[in-house]
Amino acid sequence: MSSVFRKIHEAIIRRSVSGSASPKGLTVFETRPDIPLSDVMKLYERDPTCKSSVDLLSSATVGIGFYTTCNEEYERAEEAKEVVDKFNADVNLDGLLCDMARPLIACGNDFWLKLKPENLKDLHRLPIDAVEKSAR
Repeated sequence: MSSVFRKIHEAIIRRSVSGSASPKGLTVFETRPDIPLSDVMKLYERDPTCKSSVDLLSSATVGIGFYTTCNEEYERAEEAKEVVDKFNADVNLDGLLCDMARPLIACGNDFWLKLKPENLKDLHRLPIDAVEKSAR
């Protein structure tokens, strides 16, 4: 078989060995990043190019915040939407989303401590390097 036909044959019959589309694929991840996440945030704070790139991506991702909709066929749709929008405004959910987006884009994680389960107003951001490994 000529090399051209062999390459075509290999391309046609080759199966994926990894990737999100392959359920039998290998998952590759790092347990410890080469650069500490706290150093990544220092770079974000000090380097204008890094900061503007992260800010641009986070702004493009979250836009102006949450946009709520409601099924208009529901008889109390207007009231339900008002309740959700009031909750979002009371806890400043749009602001929290924007605050979370930057570390998520820069580091891949952002950790918050919620002291009162029923209250989203009392959230505290944890240092990015406070969590080393998640439990599974």
